[in-house]
Order: sequence, then C-alpha cells, then structure tokens
Amino acid sequence: MRRILIASMACLALGVAACTTLDLKESLPRTCYLINKAHAAFLIVTTTGDVSQKNIDREAVAYAGIKAVCDNPTSVTPDNALVLAAQAYATITLALRDAKRSN
Repeated sequence: MRRILIASMACLALGVAACTTLDLKESLPRTCYLINKAHAAFLIVTTTGDVSQKNIDREAVAYAGIKAVCDNPTSVTPDNALVLAAQAYATITLALRDAKRSN
C-alpha cells in the first residue's frame, strides 16, 4: 500500500506524462523546478507568520535531500529519484499547508 501511495504521489509530482513515459531525465528538472517553487512559497509564509520550528525543520530536511538530487541527478538511480522527489514534494507541500494554517 505504501508503495502505491508513493507511486501515486510521484505521478502527481512529476506529471501524468512522466508516469506514462517514465522519461525521468526530462521530468526531473521540471519536478525540481516545482519543488523549488514550493520551497520559496514556504519561506515566504515563514516570514509572515508563526510557523513551528518542527515544521520549518521538517521542510528544510526534505528540501536539502531533494536539492542534492536535483543538483546531481546522476547520484541516484531514476527509480530512486522518482521516490525521493515524490517524498520531498509531499513533505514540502504539507509543510506549506500547515504553515498557511498557522497564519
């Protein structure tokens, strides 16, 4: 069940085309772009409201992990990149949602 959930999140993060073609070399830059946008939005929200340190730390760890993959995609296999991107995207967007709720 967890594997299906991760695959579903990966499809959302990478877009439907990536799930049908599995061409991660083309999809990863787009995914990294979307993750960077979510991270930037999170940083903006943290400056305007009361966001818990736990939430800030959770987002920072997720972003640092995927940033390493985005900066050097050859450091992981395409399958691992898919899982890491899905996990990071889910964590960052959940942190952003929680941060917006606290404002």
